[in-house]
Amino acid sequence: MKFKIFIKRLFKYFIGGGVSVVTDFSLLWFLTSILHVFYLISGTISFVAATTTGYFFHRNLTFKGTTRKNLEGYVYFFVTGILGVIINVSLLALFVEVFHFYYLVAKVFTGAIEGTFHLCTSFFVTFKMPKEE
Repeated sequence: MKFKIFIKRLFKYFIGGGVSVVTDFSLLWFLTSILHVFYLISGTISFVAATTTGYFFHRNLTFKGTTRKNLEGYVYFFVTGILGVIINVSLLALFVEVFHFYYLVAKVFTGAIEGTFHLCTSFFVTFKMPKEE
């Protein structure tokens, strides 16, 4: 992939990631603080909602032109999404229960770690781009 294309795609990826982060944090806060849902359940729901939002953003904008078919791409997304949920919720529990972080502070760390994982899987697994780039 050409460097200029990579940088442009990375920029779009971070914008989509920002949309996902806002979705994730606001839903986590609303479910936990307003509706009093247990934070690990809230974290799972918010993560799935944010990841799904991110998938459609990236599918249509960041990785527009992907050669992977919709269903095939969504299967890859779903599998990496499950791994992402496991990473996210496990780390959230670790930071809150073991290290006694406030749940929203813990979410910053879990989001950074899981976000790096998701970035790598999006670029190299989920979205297959034409070779000529």
